[in-house]
Amino acid sequence: MQINFVKTHPDAVIPTRGSAGAAGFDLTAVSLRRAADLYIYDIGIAMEIPAGYFAAIFPRSSIFFTGLELTNCVGVIDSDFRAPISAIFREVPGDQGARRRALHPLFPGKTHMMCPYKPGDRIAQIIIQPCVIPVMGRVTLSEMGSIQPYCDLEKVEFVEVDELSTTARGKGGYGSTGR
Repeated sequence: MQINFVKTHPDAVIPTRGSAGAAGFDLTAVSLRRAADLYIYDIGIAMEIPAGYFAAIFPRSSIFFTGLELTNCVGVIDSDFRAPISAIFREVPGDQGARRRALHPLFPGKTHMMCPYKPGDRIAQIIIQPCVIPVMGRVTLSEMGSIQPYCDLEKVEFVEVDELSTTARGKGGYGSTGR
């Protein structure tokens, strides 16, 4: 599967897998804006997810060192979304210093990670998934027959392009389709 993308920032990093068995591709922050307890990270790319798929942005496992949490738990990128990708985190309430002191003996050598992410850090991971939209209606068990599970592990390749295709939704995000 080919994922077309454009760089919207000169320091953008192509999403990469951390290992051969990794489900997600790491996203690297290119900039940070602060608003109250929010950390708004720009990834510096916009992408074109193929029809029939969506992308999900999840926190990386290292997030618990940072004192942050992803505000929407999992970010969903629909196939018709074309704006630059961002990830918004908020500070976890509580005494961050006490938390770091408690974690230090449990994770020696990781003290440098016990702070919020900075531009240049891998801050989240993106997973491309098939989008199954059920057709609503009444189906009897005899009509269903035998259901076969679908699982097709497909190689994902990110390809930089000059521009993405246009959609009716375009760059509308963060509530653009309603509350």
